[in-house]
Amino acid sequence: MANNTTTTLGQFEASFANFPILKIDPKDVFGSWKSFLNKFSLALKYQVIAAGKTTTTNGSTSNTTNNFTEDMKVLSLLNSIGEEGLRVLESQGMDFDQPGLTYNEVLTALKNHYGREDSLNIRVHKFVHVYQVSGEDTRDYLCRVEHLSRSISVFKCGDHADLGITNAGQITAANKLGDRIREILTITAVVNGIRDAKLRKELMAKENLKWDQLCKIISTRGTADDSNAKLDRH
Repeated sequence: MANNTTTTLGQFEASFANFPILKIDPKDVFGSWKSFLNKFSLALKYQVIAAGKTTTTNGSTSNTTNNFTEDMKVLSLLNSIGEEGLRVLESQGMDFDQPGLTYNEVLTALKNHYGREDSLNIRVHKFVHVYQVSGEDTRDYLCRVEHLSRSISVFKCGDHADLGITNAGQITAANKLGDRIREILTITAVVNGIRDAKLRKELMAKENLKWDQLCKIISTRGTADDSNAKLDRH
């Protein structure tokens, strides 16, 4: 029998610190849930790999199992969703003492509650009316607008059957056009919503501004502001 080191109770409890905590933004329930789920999934993959596997051999038959067990996955998720998430599960009639409760059962119940994406009209409304809020770092604002633009399916050109676009060449061309339109509108939204009037005026004066150029300008400006802030504190 070949046996890797199993996950001890102490190691399992310590692993909780590696998982994110669910924090739902009432203004962006789907977005904050999706962000949490992405982070949790990555943390879970790491824990499964770090815990290793155990291989047992019985004659000519061998069986390999993950040391980070199904019960550990369930408990990690329940711990990460906090009281709010637990109340959501309880409202759906979930019994936490149910024998054999699986990770997929818990995850599916949470997705049914938090995973309902806003309608296209709402997503477009949020994108069109996006502005940098007071105290928000300009680089964070840039990422937020870019995230909003990617949530609008009209820019995603994956299915063109209704438009008569069927061959690979046409689909590739349509995808490039969709990407370029999204880039132009995202740049416009970023510039229009920036609080710094001087920076906004500077960006508006630039012809054929590309996304990578905008990112570089804002990143450079942000780095300079950070440096000035540090000097002011000394």
